[in-house]
Amino acid sequence: MAWFDDKRLKDIYEGRVTAGVSSEDYVTLRRSIELLRNTREVRSHWIAGKPLPGLGGRHAIQVTKGWAISFDWIEGVGPLRMRLERLGD
Repeated sequence: MAWFDDKRLKDIYEGRVTAGVSSEDYVTLRRSIELLRNTREVRSHWIAGKPLPGLGGRHAIQVTKGWAISFDWIEGVGPLRMRLERLGD
């Protein structure tokens, strides 16, 4: 299984510039991805961002006002197939 299911989110994690994401959001998103990748227990999601009701049946955290990260979760393993989600203004 892959960590990412979204090219833009993978680009952010790998340090590439991503169109449509402000520099402030970019830094916060990158930090949150790193925290999520190092989290193994579902109760620890709040460390990376504000937990949201599932987006499309997936786990999700709000990282900035306009962006969230959704993902599948395996307890003891962590997040899989992470996606960048645009939140309504």
